Amino acid sequence: MNSIKCPICNSNNTSLFLKSKDYLILNGKSEDFFVYFCRDCQNGFSYTFFNNAELSKYYPDDYDCYKSHKSITGLIQKIKAGKDVGIIKKILKNKGKDVLEIGAGSGLFLSLLKKASLNISGIEMSSSGVKYAKEIFDIDLEKCFFEDYNSSNQFDMIVAFHVLEHFNDPVSAINKMRTHLKDGGYLYLKVPRLDSWPAKLINI
Repeated sequence: MNSIKCPICNSNNTSLFLKSKDYLILNGKSEDFFVYFCRDCQNGFSYTFFNNAELSKYYPDDYDCYKSHKSITGLIQKIKAGKDVGIIKKILKNKGKDVLEIGAGSGLFLSLLKKASLNISGIEMSSSGVKYAKEIFDIDLEKCFFEDYNSSNQFDMIVAFHVLEHFNDPVSAINKMRTHLKDGGYLYLKVPRLDSWPAKLINI
């Protein structure tokens, strides 16, 4: 493949970091996915770029985060989420209570924030996620992609866990998030790390 332009800084100084299949989707028969590394801004990005309709097929109704949280995997998720709730409570102490989660999945994390007495809102692209959040946690999620989110509401914090890497234009996504923040508001983001052990394991 020729050099691919970085969606963060528009540099062509990129190289292939890894090529792999996703064995957890499409019965283990996904096409190859590519992650490129930008030598200029030191970020990785996936290629090819999907539009929202193309992306949706990789998040079917039985996708893991839409399943019951009574399994071992669910317990681990809940423990990890609990740590993030503690961090968010500390950050927002005496500074506000309104939180929006982008890509809320099944609503688990928002349910923990709700128990922590924070005011919650969430958006989720999956009908299964929206349904599960309502049935299990009594949380109403707005079904949409963030690009289509047009609420005038503003928040003290916007949370997005492993969402930013799915945007074809992450800079524009962050700029839009900022328009939904109150003055002095916070973005609480998580993205994959190229130096993490899962990345190294895939790249063996």
